Amino acid sequence: MHELELIRAAAQDVAAARSLLRQRLDTLAAINRDALARGIPAVDVAVAGGFSPTGIRNPVGDARR
Repeated sequence: MHELELIRAAAQDVAAARSLLRQRLDTLAAINRDALARGIPAVDVAVAGGFSPTGIRNPVGDARR
């Protein structure tokens, strides 16, 4: 029975972490949209988010192309 309690507790922890991650991803997406709407180039937004500039494809019409 003790193992089942540990499994339930771990499952609750994972569910809470997923919920928090979803909230943070939604917040990050909103920040990214705002940055793009303000005219910050997509490449700069991606690099600020931790992506490697060599792995980023520039959108059509981006002046950095």
